[in-house]
Amino acid sequence: MTWLVRPGGYDVFFNRDERRTRKPAAPPSVASAGGTRFVAPLDGDFGGSWIAVNEHGLTLALQNGYVVLDDVAHEPPQGFESRGLLLTSLAGARSKSEMLRRLETEDLHRFRSFLLTLFDADGAPSLVRWLRGARELDPAPSMPLVSSSFETLDVRRSREQVFRDLTVEHPDDPLELRLAYHESHRPARGPASVCMHRPEAHTVSFSRVEVDPREVRFHYAAHSPCHGRPQGEPVKLPRAD
Repeated sequence: MTWLVRPGGYDVFFNRDERRTRKPAAPPSVASAGGTRFVAPLDGDFGGSWIAVNEHGLTLALQNGYVVLDDVAHEPPQGFESRGLLLTSLAGARSKSEMLRRLETEDLHRFRSFLLTLFDADGAPSLVRWLRGARELDPAPSMPLVSSSFETLDVRRSREQVFRDLTVEHPDDPLELRLAYHESHRPARGPASVCMHRPEAHTVSFSRVEVDPREVRFHYAAHSPCHGRPQGEPVKLPRAD
């Protein structure tokens, strides 16, 4: 995941990686939570989501949390609720501070480890890490934010290097830098590339959220980013403010 803060708003860019056995997701649509409208795609298996933006200009982005390669083994496969349902339950908040207050009262032991990034209407991100039963708030996370169950640390270092390399190649075009990063097969098409391809899993979609003072826009490609950028009109939602 990456983001871009610009005058009057911000963008969030997100690749979703999933196992090939997962059901297809429903594309972004407008829903409501607690009287607040939001836009989100919905997971085909459990009905939650991994990214949402609401009419107050707030965005939530969810990634699975891994510290080292064997973190998956530390979390038993049964007895957890879908992390995506936590995200959609928070999508009705009117402010980032409200989201953080709700997270303080949540029993997060119901969920496997995760990284949850919250953006306010000005694009300021905060990262909540829930890892191995411990909660931590990072008020100023750096990008890119990387999540991989495969060779976790090596993949993270590789993708961070790709972002640094592209920053040098696109010094005057921060938008193209981020789009190129999410499409990237560097250093080679495979498990370490940002647009990820493994025998059992791959990048299944790309999302771009745009927020400005008048509206929010959700661009979505229901395929690997290497197969093309989102086409057609984004899902739009007027700002309630």
